[in-house]
Amino acid sequence: MRLCVFLCMTLWYAPPQYVEVKASAGDDVPTVLERYGLDRYSCNIDRFFQINGLKEDYRMTSGKTYKLPVEVIPYNGKSIRSSLDIDDWQAAIRIQDYNDFAVEKGLRNDDFRQSKVLWVPWHAQHCPAEGEQAAAEKLTVTAD
Repeated sequence: MRLCVFLCMTLWYAPPQYVEVKASAGDDVPTVLERYGLDRYSCNIDRFFQINGLKEDYRMTSGKTYKLPVEVIPYNGKSIRSSLDIDDWQAAIRIQDYNDFAVEKGLRNDDFRQSKVLWVPWHAQHCPAEGEQAAAEKLTVTAD
């Protein structure tokens, strides 16, 4: 019985797919994460090193492909929440905003609503408070 449960779970589990980027000359981890709007969250930096199997070395090899801490998930055409099986409306808004940002900046060529492919940045579900804190600190510095 345990073997069946293990085999069934193994067959149903698919490793996550990530957005991939090829490093250009002069790229380093902070530059690439900034380009993709991921740099304000330390959890994105940690996840970048983890999914790429790297030690904390910010240098990148030109021409090498790296995974970004952005999962590629099928969009069901109904809602982000039902696509991800989440209840958090704010997380869904963060994910929608990120996808709109990616199109606006030319990081992706298609709108998730048409392509049915959703980009889910790691921070949107795992450490959203970091970004809120960074935005508040930026407002405080600007107000001074």
